[in-house]
Amino acid sequence: MTGNSKFNEIVKYIAATTVFSVLLFFYSDYAAHKNRFDPENLSAANNTVFYTEVSADQNSVPVPETSAYACALIDANSGSLIFSKEADTRLPMASTTKIMTAIIAIENSDLEKQVEITAESAGIEGSSIYLAQGEILTMRELLYGLMLESGNDAATAIAISISGSTDKFTELMNLKAAELGLVNTHFDNPHGLSSDTHYTTAAELAKITAYALKNDIFRQIVATDKYVIAERDN
Repeated sequence: MTGNSKFNEIVKYIAATTVFSVLLFFYSDYAAHKNRFDPENLSAANNTVFYTEVSADQNSVPVPETSAYACALIDANSGSLIFSKEADTRLPMASTTKIMTAIIAIENSDLEKQVEITAESAGIEGSSIYLAQGEILTMRELLYGLMLESGNDAATAIAISISGSTDKFTELMNLKAAELGLVNTHFDNPHGLSSDTHYTTAAELAKITAYALKNDIFRQIVATDKYVIAERDN
């Protein structure tokens, strides 16, 4: 097998059977600002992987390169680690937290449930879908707002609707992490706003994502380009 054909086969294999440890759109600006970051500020989510050109050596294998501080590339079916860099280093997970929030909601709620937005859910700092106290959305609509717009307010509304409080919902998140065998992941909230004990690793974030992608509803939501929540009088 020539170097080029070997490279092509590897790329095809990776494209067909693997999943990155995060939804990359959350961190599209990392490469442009990477010099401003250090390990304490980096998120495990920064994990774009590129491949070098194969050399003339017929026995050479393409070597992945990445601008990320930490990354993990796994086989989504088997969980086998294909490529990693600082994959077991605990790092903030920021909005990739919402992967776990979404799968907990899907597994624990009727998606047509009517959710009234509480005062605690409105006006959450950071990214938002601008929920207002008293308006009513379905759980399905909140999930689209969570994953397509990274709504911190949507995450909070989901958590309160399912568990009565974000603290109780976070307990479900940590129970699921334990169920998945994760030992370097801990959740303090459902949205990913910074906290000293809110962390994961690239390898464990990959496992969370692979687990979520086995769910048909989760796959449908994250594959959606556009979703419109119809206006109505509540």
